Amino acid sequence: MSSCKLQLSFSSAGLECGEEYVIRSIGSCASLIYIFSRRLRSRHAFTKEVMIIVSVVDTEIAKGAGAVVVRSGEGQKLNWGPSGKIRILGGAASTNDSFSVVECIEPPGSGAPLHVHHGEAEAFYILEGAVELKCGTENLTAHTGDFIYAPKDVPHKFTVLGEQPARLLMMFSRPGFEMFFAEGGSPLDKPIAGPPDVARFRRLVEKYDMELLETPGH
Repeated sequence: MSSCKLQLSFSSAGLECGEEYVIRSIGSCASLIYIFSRRLRSRHAFTKEVMIIVSVVDTEIAKGAGAVVVRSGEGQKLNWGPSGKIRILGGAASTNDSFSVVECIEPPGSGAPLHVHHGEAEAFYILEGAVELKCGTENLTAHTGDFIYAPKDVPHKFTVLGEQPARLLMMFSRPGFEMFFAEGGSPLDKPIAGPPDVARFRRLVEKYDMELLETPGH
């Protein structure tokens, strides 16, 4: 059993208030955020409401001074788009507010559309497969074992090459960016949503201080 402290801030028509909830759960507390936010929204009858997740703290991790270990098959696992998979390995709570890292699996021809991060740099380590990556004016092909660094404020994209899926680690220099995937993904036991809601995805991208420079192809 783990314990998570969720700090929330509400703003509505000039009225501001803050509340703190302690969530006790088995497994990752990040997966509970969407459910609790929906319940809290319904409890607070604000006509115009903006909710900001200030912090999510795994209190057991925060108290410990030793290693934080995520075993094979562990971590929050999500559907990403109609055919991708995401596994959140590390974030703000588990890295002492240092960085975020996720494992991504994408099928052939899929990937990430051209976009730019204004809040963090991104790095890729190819675990399996091959990807074509555009970073700024450079175009390159990366294979298993290759590492690519994409600086902040430089547009980039990647596409999976060949006939096999690609599996890669994506690392972000800003802690908390793992929540982009937690918000945009869906649980593995839920049906795939189908074609992307581009307007919704664009709003999520902008929320995390990015720009979408082309329409997602998947």
